[in-house]
Amino acid sequence: MAGFSMLSQALKALGATVTDDYGKATHSVAPAIRVTAKFLCPLSAGAAVVTPNWVKDCITVGRLLRKCFSLFLGCSQRPYHTETIAAVAKYRLRDTSGEALYGFSLRESERRARKRQSDLFEGMSFYLMPSLAGKRTLLSQLVEFHGGKVGSWFPDESCTSY
Repeated sequence: MAGFSMLSQALKALGATVTDDYGKATHSVAPAIRVTAKFLCPLSAGAAVVTPNWVKDCITVGRLLRKCFSLFLGCSQRPYHTETIAAVAKYRLRDTSGEALYGFSLRESERRARKRQSDLFEGMSFYLMPSLAGKRTLLSQLVEFHGGKVGSWFPDESCTSY
């Protein structure tokens, strides 16, 4: 995103904490649905996905918009409260073409992520096939972010649990 550094500095000046720790993000700022760890990890952790308009409006008024939950990205408060999510409706990302392209509902994904009480892949191990070469890094990040492990082994016939 062009100007990311400038937007981050402006948010920090307004009192927000900008973090790369996906698990601590309460909001994720994106112009469209992306298949990246920076988009998918906060989404799957229950963060509200908002458009850059939220950031721009905060800068315009010179403060964090309290009616939109203030975006203290360093504050991890799970489970997220319904009124918090409803308050950001004006700035929520709407990307129907992205939803159609990837075959999912952004709202439903947010709802399910907030409802989940534990790590999605806790106690699970995954083997990523070599044919996933272009997606290995992203898939590894997602699995590990949600408590799973990515192994370099392939389970044999004697393996009874996956």
